[in-house]
Amino acid sequence: GGERGERGESGLAGVSAELLLLMRAYELALLAEDAMDFADLVRVSARILSEVPHAAASVRQTHSHVLVDEFQDCSGVQLHFLRQLSPPPLAALTVVGDDDQSIYGFQGADGEKAFATFRQLYQGGGASGLA
Repeated sequence: GGERGERGESGLAGVSAELLLLMRAYELALLAEDAMDFADLVRVSARILSEVPHAAASVRQTHSHVLVDEFQDCSGVQLHFLRQLSPPPLAALTVVGDDDQSIYGFQGADGEKAFATFRQLYQGGGASGLA
């Protein structure tokens, strides 16, 4: 747990002092319990996959095909995790989503950016629309 500061405090401009105190108390409570929340799990998993090659190879072998639903709600950290799990450009990665329905912008999700990044990184990736 000593990585809590990596959560992205630069995006906190305009946040009230009271909310900052609550966020800090939450972070300290997690540390005190040796606990992680979802954001921690994604960030730490991505870090392990990028820094421990034999762990990455094992996970990629076990999970050779990956499907992501509600892709429009992926944050930058989640996209980083997917790149580590299914490295571009030839990974067996399928994403499904509607960039007009992103509801997690408050957590860093950007549907249009996520799909543009996917198309750029995964050269063979295409898009299919529903009528």
